[in-house]
Amino acid sequence: VESGLATTPQSQPAIRLLQQQDIEQRDQLLRRLKNPLAWQLPLVRPDRYFVSLASALGWLFSVPMLLMFGAIIAIGAFTILDHWAEFWAMTPNIIARDNWIWLLLTWAGLKLIHETAHGVACRTFGGAVREAGVTFILFVPLPYVDVTSAWRFGSKWRRILTSAAGMIAELVIG
Repeated sequence: VESGLATTPQSQPAIRLLQQQDIEQRDQLLRRLKNPLAWQLPLVRPDRYFVSLASALGWLFSVPMLLMFGAIIAIGAFTILDHWAEFWAMTPNIIARDNWIWLLLTWAGLKLIHETAHGVACRTFGGAVREAGVTFILFVPLPYVDVTSAWRFGSKWRRILTSAAGMIAELVIG
């Protein structure tokens, strides 16, 4: 009934609601495209993929794993501080012309992991990931996942963790 393959007398109002939802989504897309400096291009509805990812990776958002991630991040920060002179001396090499392709590939991979972490956290705690796509801010493409359903979580810590999941993933990798 939800996908429009079957109808019943009871589902007629539901069909009208789905049609209204489609109209609202089109209007929302048009509103997104009106601002040339910041607009979103939705590409996929990834919820079913995040369901399977959450069942496989949901354990990463348990308290013991979060404590371990905190320890990894702290060890990394202290290691950088301990070797600050070496770290600072290497920074010009990061943006050297010879590394631009590697920098772009690394950035794209990190952004994919970042957004995936948001989606997995949201699904792990019972939310839905309605869409994923690309946001253009000042013509710079940035990926996004819509995890607004996280605002309905009863626990503020789950809301915070869903919002911070991308940063945590990047910091652990770093």
